[in-house]
Parts: sequence; C-alpha cells; structure tokens
Amino acid sequence: MLLYRTVGAPGYGDLGLADRIAFAEEMRENRPSQQTAEESLPPMPAEPGITEEFQTLMTRLRETVATRPEDLQGHRLLASNEARIGNFSAAAVAQQEVLRIKGESATAADYSDYGEFLILAAGDMSLLRRKRRCGRHWRAMRRTGGRAIMSG
Repeated sequence: MLLYRTVGAPGYGDLGLADRIAFAEEMRENRPSQQTAEESLPPMPAEPGITEEFQTLMTRLRETVATRPEDLQGHRLLASNEARIGNFSAAAVAQQEVLRIKGESATAADYSDYGEFLILAAGDMSLLRRKRRCGRHWRAMRRTGGRAIMSG
C-alpha cells in the first residue's frame, strides 16, 4: 500500500484494458513530431556556472567537428558537452553522427544516449530528474543493458 501511495493514483478508479488501449492509440495518433515538440518550447535558460572560457572551447569544438565529419571522438565530446550545457537538440544531432560513424558497431548505450537527448530536447525534463535521483543505479542499468537490479 505504501508503494501505491508513492507511485500510484489513490482515489482514481480502475481503467479497463480496452480504455487504456484506446487512450494509448489516441495519444500516439496525436503525438507531435520531434521538431514540433522542440519548436514549441521556450529557449533554454543558460546553464549556471558555464564560464566564458568553456563557451569559447565549445565554439572551437563545434567549428572543429563541423570540418571533421568522420571524427568519432569529436562528435562524442560535442554530444556530451552540448548535453552538459542543456543544449539537448544539438546533443542529439551530434549523437546521431556518432551512430552514423559507428554504424553496426554502435552499442545499446550509444542508442540510449541518442534517445535520451531526443526526449530531453522535446522537453521531458522528468527523465533528467529521474537520472539524477537514481544516480549509481541508472549508470549500472546502462552498463548492463537494463539488467541491473534496483535496490535501496
């Protein structure tokens, strides 16, 4: 019962399977595209604590990667640092390049990073909060492909 109070919906009636399926289908049909979702959001505020030196380094990294389309390490750095400053759309673009460069050798973690950047770019900040709250458990699940047992 305690778990239900935490993650459930006390006082909310049961929803039959047919109703849940119909609701899911309606949500899927009316879901905005990635581009529409990103464009509907206000600009992200500047991440606090980003120094002018870091901004200069980011500008140089962007320029360098733009001239080196096959630079795997450069695209990885760009993706992670764009995400670090909250520029998730750019992080997704850079991570998509990582997937392109790696081709069939791309890992589940590579695809997971790409999906996370897309979700965050579309405005679902709850994913970021869950990652921060889960901390080491989240990292363990990513390392094991989701097979880690959540504890504590």
